[in-house]
Formats: sequence, C-alpha cells, structure tokens
Amino acid sequence: MASAAAAAGAVAVLAAVAACAAAASLPLPSYIKACKMNDPNLNECSLKNGREAIPSILKGDPKYRVPSFDPLVLTEVSVADRGLNITLRNVRLLGIPDIDFRSSVIDLTGMKFIWGFFLPRLEVLSDYTVDGKILVLPLKGNGPANITLLDVPIILTFDYELMKKDDGKEYLNPTKVTPSFNSTQVYIQLDNLFNGDKLLGDNTNKFLNENWREVVADVGPVLAQGLAEAVRQILAGIALQVPFHLLFTQ
Repeated sequence: MASAAAAAGAVAVLAAVAACAAAASLPLPSYIKACKMNDPNLNECSLKNGREAIPSILKGDPKYRVPSFDPLVLTEVSVADRGLNITLRNVRLLGIPDIDFRSSVIDLTGMKFIWGFFLPRLEVLSDYTVDGKILVLPLKGNGPANITLLDVPIILTFDYELMKKDDGKEYLNPTKVTPSFNSTQVYIQLDNLFNGDKLLGDNTNKFLNENWREVVADVGPVLAQGLAEAVRQILAGIALQVPFHLLFTQ
C-alpha cells in the first residue's frame, strides 16, 4: 500500500522533471564521456565511461541537480503492508562512495538500461517509528535505527522515453526504475523498542538478526526503491538538460 510520503515523493519527482524539462539545454558534463550509438561495443563503452564518471557524480553537481552521495540523504521512507507500519525519517545511506559499477546493458531500441553495481557495505541510519508485526513478532517503538548490509549486488533497470522540448531537440527521460538486490549478511538495531524495555528490546533485535533474510524480504524492497528513485532523479537531472545526441553520438 502506498504511503503519503511516497505520494509526496512522486509529486516532488514530477516537479523536478518538469523543472528540468523547462530548463535550457546544457553541454555534457566534462566528467562524462559520450558513446557512439552504433558502437558494436556500446555496453563496454558505457561501462568504462560510467566507471570514470562515478567518482565525480557522487560528489554532487548543483548545475546538473546532482546531490552528494556521501552520504545520500532521503527525507522519509515508509512501509505500510501486511500489518506492518514502519517509517524511517532523516535517512542517511553511508558507503555509496565505495560502489563498484560492474555491468552495463544499453538497449537503445528497447529504450532500456540495465546497470549492475556492487557495494561492500551499505549502512542505513535513520529515526524510525514502527507499529505492527514482522513475521510473527509484534513490534512497537520509535528511536534511532541502524540497518547494515554487507556484500550487496544491486541491479537497476531503467525504462526511458525520448522527449522533444521547445528547442526541437530530443532528451532522454527516465520514466521507471526497477531495483533488485541481495546481501550476504544484514545487521539490524532498533533502539528504544517497547518504550525502552531493554530486555524485550534486546530479545527483539536478536530475533530480527537471526531471521534477517525474512525481515529483508518484508522491508527491503521499499528501501531499494527509495534508493533507486534517487538514482533515477539524478539521471533525469542530467539527461533532461543534455540533448540525447550529446549522450549518444552518431
């Protein structure tokens, strides 16, 4: 079930896209190299150029509406499903600067990109509020949260369209992103559960960590979607200001 925060986030994304669409065109950033559309090794070119560009992208670039990824900050991420209501506020994602760009598939005919990444460690720090059940376990409380994932492969699949602006040029508009991820280990710490009952809180955190795979299956997808939407907005920030023919040259 979609949350009010998710709806507000969608409105913000649309507003950002509209602002980009109205803005004057910009040249390709100096840290991003174009690939040729008809290059038989287009995937390899995009992977090489992407790897070279990522360190600069992660620092942020206000001119292209790119925020800093050290850390990546999300205002709010919410889950409301199957008897569980959990909200993470003031979310900080640490560890993204260590990302490894591992694979790239560019399908210009199908208008799709598939990018593979790997993070050795992703730490999610936030203020949480929870009420409901995870698996069979009742959960209620609010306070600091720390969710740490180790060895995280991530696949982001982007669908896009070409949008013609008033200047007569076509621009790449990423319309959808579908994330998938895995992890070899997840550590969970929720402080101040059950109004600060230490014994009950410690036992609950122990249960969550012993059953982390099932917990991640419940709450992981929305966290992945939040991160993926942030990446989509960044891609849109650049792509909707730089004409398509500068991204992929003839």
